[in-house]
Amino acid sequence: MKKILGSALLAIAFLAGPVQAASHDADAGIVAFNHALAAATRAMDNDAILALWEDGGTSLLPDTPPIKGKPAMRSFLADLGRQLRGARMRKFELACHAIQINGGWASEWCEEHQMIAFANGRPPFNGTGRMLLVLHRGPNQAWRLSREMWQPALR
Repeated sequence: MKKILGSALLAIAFLAGPVQAASHDADAGIVAFNHALAAATRAMDNDAILALWEDGGTSLLPDTPPIKGKPAMRSFLADLGRQLRGARMRKFELACHAIQINGGWASEWCEEHQMIAFANGRPPFNGTGRMLLVLHRGPNQAWRLSREMWQPALR
């Protein structure tokens, strides 16, 4: 359970801090997407986070079955919110690399570090990880998250 909770914490908050662009020529829409996801996560605003996902998106977390579609993501986030009641983000750092765009699809990989304080006096969570993000540009030209895969960083 501790491993799943840690993975979930990182997945939920992986974009809750400063975002570094992969390069100067990175697609401005993807950089804007990363900033929007960071702001939504920083605010712990599940509705805003879900709005950045495609309806049929899939999240792949360690030791967790795939989370497929917004209804399953909404349920996962609600369950996690109940477990983390009163928790707050203390620190978050994110650096994304190697944005690749092919038509209406894009990918990037990111490294993150975060610290979360708990309301019940539990020791803070301090974790690092890497994510692979697959984005899709919709009819309105906005990028949406289609797939994410997260793995803890080796220490």
